[in-house]
Amino acid sequence: MSFINLTLHKTPRIQAADYGHYKTGVEHPDRILNVHDIVYIVDGNWEIWEGDTPYLLEKGDVIFLYSGRRHFGKRVCESGTKTRYIHFYPEEQDHYSAKPISTSNDGIAVATHTKCGNDENIRRLFEEVIHLHWSSIKENRILARIKLEELLISLAKTGGSTEKRRAGSVDYVISIIEQAPHKNFEIDELADKIQVSRRNLTSMFKSKTGLSIKQFQLNLKINRAASIIANSPFVSFKEVAEQFNFYDEFHFSKLFKQKTGHYPSSFRQKQLESAVLNNAKSESE
Repeated sequence: MSFINLTLHKTPRIQAADYGHYKTGVEHPDRILNVHDIVYIVDGNWEIWEGDTPYLLEKGDVIFLYSGRRHFGKRVCESGTKTRYIHFYPEEQDHYSAKPISTSNDGIAVATHTKCGNDENIRRLFEEVIHLHWSSIKENRILARIKLEELLISLAKTGGSTEKRRAGSVDYVISIIEQAPHKNFEIDELADKIQVSRRNLTSMFKSKTGLSIKQFQLNLKINRAASIIANSPFVSFKEVAEQFNFYDEFHFSKLFKQKTGHYPSSFRQKQLESAVLNNAKSESE
């Protein structure tokens, strides 16, 4: 497998970003671009060659076609294939290699072919980059570049292979949970994402974190809820409970008390009193 080593000294500049929908099968165009091209397969499949290497892309796969290298197709894609693509300008120090080689402390290595499977974060980032890039609002177009950088870093972390994902499976599961604190993930759902058994995931997760998956999710929800309660005094406890998908406000308050030693109301009061004391202390100094 080959890798594209990116410097990321500055946020990447986007040339084009859009959707592709091929109702009938077509071959990938034979071309050499002066920009990097990343393609995400939403549905269907497509064979794309880069140089002498064919890549059979399936749903959830991403291919990174390096600037200045010839890529083309020999077979038509499956009818109904849907893609998302982003073209962005390379930096001078970007380079193509057989192994991941960091060019600097700011560098990352993205595999030519990354199997993302059901990674919702990768799909979401492609969608956001495209939507923001086409915005008439200048700030959104700037944000599109930041989101593209996040996407590239996420692809680098995924590593381009099932084996690497499996080797770091607990970190990957933790990332999935932390990116969606409002959800209540089932163990089977998480195990399926990294292609391990329920039993293996449960054992690996407990060994890594010292917690069960359910406990980890609950701690995350309570910690995030506590931050909102402390920093947003006008947000109701009912709203916080709904935001993190608790059954109701009573259920949320009970679990919050178990984890923090305070009910949400007394916790907020304590935070407000602490803020007042800190302000008074600052003014007196």
